[in-house]
Order: sequence, then structure tokens, then C-alpha cells
Amino acid sequence: MDVTFETASGRRFTVEIWYFSTVRRIKEYVLRQVGFPVESQRLFFAGAELDDDDLDTEHYSILHGSTLRLLLPDDKTTPPTAAVEDVRSPPVTSSPGAAAVSRRPRSPPRVTVKVKWGAKAAELAVSEMMVVKDLRAELAGGDATAAQLPLPNDGGYFFIYKQNVMEEDRTLRWHDVKDGDTIEIFNGRVTGGGG
Repeated sequence: MDVTFETASGRRFTVEIWYFSTVRRIKEYVLRQVGFPVESQRLFFAGAELDDDDLDTEHYSILHGSTLRLLLPDDKTTPPTAAVEDVRSPPVTSSPGAAAVSRRPRSPPRVTVKVKWGAKAAELAVSEMMVVKDLRAELAGGDATAAQLPLPNDGGYFFIYKQNVMEEDRTLRWHDVKDGDTIEIFNGRVTGGGG
């Protein structure tokens, strides 16, 4: 995905990064493309500095087209108190004279998925950041739409998306589920191949 970087001096450039890159990996992409040493980079998004840890773009909700603020040691400015404007959501401005731009927190994008069990199906509007095991809980929770699916009481079923078993601890977004897609339910359990 393409992410735009803006320095304090106003320089803008775009870097292609992997969807699940860690912050450290993003800084390495910037080093390769424009030559800024990893140790000298400070990245900001949504008003917060991104930590060099194992957290990735999914954790910080960095998506294709996002803009990150890049501060370098030579920059004469203070760290930003708000994000550089994110083109995907409208900004909420603060009162005149306020030091920071206030933004309402974004809720994760929602998708409508069709969950199919044999000949029956139910449509659910869920967050694309929902993990698969929470989808299972939503179906078992007695939602009126999902109630029409005769699922096994013991939870003995698994989800298939595009002919692949869905990992229970991964998000729908990780599985690349899009609005209007169908997730199929199959009877049984998935076990690891042992030897």
C-alpha cells in the first residue's frame, strides 16, 4: 500500500509499504527510498508518535493513502499534537486560537458479510477489525438475523473464505474480507496436522 510522508519542512513523498509492516519496517522503507537513517526518524499519525515495537499498521489503523508526519533531528519544530490531515475522513476543527486540532476518533470501517450455512444465509454488518472468533460469538449471541442459521450448539464449525480456512485470531481485514463478501460455515473442527 502507498503511504505519504510529510516532513516539517513541507517535503512530501510516497513510499510503498507492506500492509502489516511494523513501525521499524516502515522506517527501513523510508531509509531505502530517501536515505533518512532509521534512528533519526520520528513518525506521527493521528496525533501520536509511533513506537518502534512489534505493533504494525493494522494496530495504528494506517491504511492505503494515509499521511504520516516525519520529524528529523534537524527539524526546528515541536512534535505535532494532531495528525496531518487524513484524506479519508473529514477533519473536525477546534475553536480559533486552540493549539491542537481536535479529531473525533474514527471507528473501524464496517462491512456487510453474508454468512452461509448450507442453503441458509444471514447478512451481518460487522467491523472489518473484528476477529473471526468474535464473529463466531456474534452468531451465537442470538442476533435475530443470525438466529435463522441452525449452528451446532457445541461450536463444532469453522469459517471458510475464498476456499481458505479462516484463522480465529485474525481480523476480517487480515483475511481481506470486503463489503458484500460471503463467508461460509462448515461443520466440524480444524486441527493442526500432527506427526
